[in-house]
Amino acid sequence: MARSKRSQALIQFGLFCGILLFINILANTFYSHLDLTEEKRFTLTRPTRDMLNGLKDRIYIQVLLEGEFPAGFKRLQTATREMLDDFRAESGYIDYQFDDPGQGSVEELNERRKALAEQGIMPVNLRVEEQGQSTRKIIYPVAVVHFGSRRIPVKLLENESSTLDPEIVINNSVTLLEYKFANAIKKILTPERPIILFTKGHGELEELQTADLESSLNQFYDTDRIALDSVVQLKAADCALLVVARPRTGFSEQDKFKIDQYVMNGGRVLWLIDRLNAGLDSLRGNPPRFIPTDYPLNIEDILFKYGVRIRPDLVVDLECSKIKLVVGQMGNQPQFELFPWFYHPAVLPSGKHPVVKNLDRVGSVSALPSTPSAPGRR
Repeated sequence: MARSKRSQALIQFGLFCGILLFINILANTFYSHLDLTEEKRFTLTRPTRDMLNGLKDRIYIQVLLEGEFPAGFKRLQTATREMLDDFRAESGYIDYQFDDPGQGSVEELNERRKALAEQGIMPVNLRVEEQGQSTRKIIYPVAVVHFGSRRIPVKLLENESSTLDPEIVINNSVTLLEYKFANAIKKILTPERPIILFTKGHGELEELQTADLESSLNQFYDTDRIALDSVVQLKAADCALLVVARPRTGFSEQDKFKIDQYVMNGGRVLWLIDRLNAGLDSLRGNPPRFIPTDYPLNIEDILFKYGVRIRPDLVVDLECSKIKLVVGQMGNQPQFELFPWFYHPAVLPSGKHPVVKNLDRVGSVSALPSTPSAPGRR
């Protein structure tokens, strides 16, 4: 009787272990998770899923973030692993591995750091508190995406700043993981670099003013300037995108015709239009009354043809950026305070694209007059 109960207990224990093993196999085969956040913060966006489902060849991702770290970096490490699990759940062509570049002898470490530096991968000097003692640890919060003979490094940690709390830096880094990995995969799969042309000759932004934008675009594209009156025709095959960046003078009928023919043949145009002449110096009147004037761009007809109308309105919003103005003097030092600048709204993106997903409000920044003073009542 006792032997029968013992056999029955062993059988039940064996069945229980078998069920756990089966569940574990299913969990590893069909990875998934439940996202309960309202904005679906931990769910891959549709463009990312479409890109992953379209993969036809294997992509290998090497993450140089293995090892023991403080809580913040541990959270970045865990979030990176979970994000890559999400990517692999969408496509079987995604493989990844976590490596610790700090392992090995001194000679091996020096050789590895030299090789990483040649690839443009630089370490972060991390301060670690252990048992009441402060030590320095060199880490590489970087992933390297491999596709064939090509490789692209992905910086996992956002730029640190003395004005930002380290937790905020980690939060920003975790938020941007999907965009960074999707961005790198798309970049490494692009066989050619399309060309983006900025128009000139109508008072557009100069190269120095678009340097930051072009620096970001140069990860995927080649950029250049073009004067529309110097070409007979602009072909869509030669230009992936035409950017009209804040023109100040009018477009001739010939220039508008060339743009229209470019669009009709499959070209794309990015219109960055600032229609009203309303600078900070103009808005500092006392009494605070100002009537902005239109720039004579002569593009209303072509935009109307495309179904677009830009209204001559100056937007004022209580949810806005703040500017620093002089409010007094203490000794020889001017005293500053931040005042809301209602003409520069702080816009909250509502889209689901990876570029704006989980992005906080985007504020406006403007150069101040050389001798600013506190604003009056507006």
